[in-house]
Amino acid sequence: MPPITFKDLKADPYFSQLPIVRKNLQGINGWELTARDYSELLRIIEQKGGDTSTLPHLFEGEQYDFGTISNEHDVEENILIPCLQRLGYTSADWVRQLSLKAGRKEKAIPDFVFFPHGEHHHEHAPLVIEAKFDMASMQEYNNAYYQARSYANMLHSSLFAICDKERIVVYQYGDNINNPRYECHWATIFADSTVGARLKQLIGREVIKQD
Repeated sequence: MPPITFKDLKADPYFSQLPIVRKNLQGINGWELTARDYSELLRIIEQKGGDTSTLPHLFEGEQYDFGTISNEHDVEENILIPCLQRLGYTSADWVRQLSLKAGRKEKAIPDFVFFPHGEHHHEHAPLVIEAKFDMASMQEYNNAYYQARSYANMLHSSLFAICDKERIVVYQYGDNINNPRYECHWATIFADSTVGARLKQLIGREVIKQD
């Protein structure tokens, strides 16, 4: 593989816009490349005359166009909700930005709560999903995990998930942060029906509704 220098990254239209490159690779420990980053890295290797045929390629099949993803709302509307619809859900099956009591004055507001119910307030829900724009850094990922887990604890949820513009990660409550039940990139889920079926077996509507 031909060497790729920091100067190459700074000059590249894609990598020059990545926060970690703009920070001159400071704090690189703990920064995870996304699927898009890896694909762009393959592009640079080919441009420099390298052979990528022997390197892993993340996606097979037709690429799915999610449109412009610029913020958390785009992740929810353009990626997560279409995926939920593929899993059998309708908008009547979840509540967005549900306000929960957390202490005397505090409020917790999870992004997506599925089939919430309870005698006095929404004390129970089988699944919670917290959406973020980007969880590329370990700190951002950790924050999303513990935030979603706290919501799952409040709602006695057996499953919770976190997602961003690149992937979705599903945990069973009590799982260690390093051992999710399911983790996959959106591009693979939408392009590969088998992969999508595995997600449906875990958090599909009929499965969650029976919980």
